[in-house]
Amino acid sequence: GGKRGRELQVLVGTWNMGGKPCPAHVSLKHWLLPGKFDLYAIGTQECEGRPGLSTEREKPRWEAKVAAALGRDYAMVAKHCLGTTHLCCFVRNELLPHVSDLHTAHVITGFGKVVANKAGIGLCFDIFSTSFLLVTAHFAAHQSKIQERHDDFARIDSALVPLMCP
Repeated sequence: GGKRGRELQVLVGTWNMGGKPCPAHVSLKHWLLPGKFDLYAIGTQECEGRPGLSTEREKPRWEAKVAAALGRDYAMVAKHCLGTTHLCCFVRNELLPHVSDLHTAHVITGFGKVVANKAGIGLCFDIFSTSFLLVTAHFAAHQSKIQERHDDFARIDSALVPLMCP
């Protein structure tokens, strides 16, 4: 038998923020539980930008709030943002030397498959000998759009991995 590797504790979360920043009075520590996990993957939709056709590509206030909640024992190893969809990943500092083969990509699913108001974003990397593929998505809104959401998922599922793992 082979040597058993280290087990990693992972938190994956997502939040549609409705075009607003995280409220100042909200502590992310209640959600993230700093110190409990080795890896955090946090996806947001409509964060720090107008819902809909926002073209913002950076979310510095949000990323700073997540980093502050996690504390000095964690570092952001990857982020990717497209329009209103954002994904960031933090790992314990002690794991940084073991993170490798990092790739990010996105698949646009918005109007005409060219408008970045809806999308899927992926981060792919290895820690030790384990590969991670983390995805967040912002799908079509409203209960009547079930087929559109299914179609968006299928498009992201089929197109994202080839972009990150050529």
